[in-house]
Amino acid sequence: MMIYTCGPNAMMAAVQKFAKEKGLRGEAACEEVMACALGACLGCSIKTTKGFRTVCYDGPVFDLQDVIFQHH
Repeated sequence: MMIYTCGPNAMMAAVQKFAKEKGLRGEAACEEVMACALGACLGCSIKTTKGFRTVCYDGPVFDLQDVIFQHH
């Protein structure tokens, strides 16, 4: 079973926690303001367990357990 999520970071963090507790895989569709859409400006960078990734170039969909959700 897979879990798919999008929405506010706080909600996706809760879904991430639930999935981890249940041993479920998942994907998160992340949303950030994108200036260049090429990954050059780094304006849409998010923190992941694999370092910073750009939503426009590396995403917008990431493995649910890789994203480190920061509450805005």
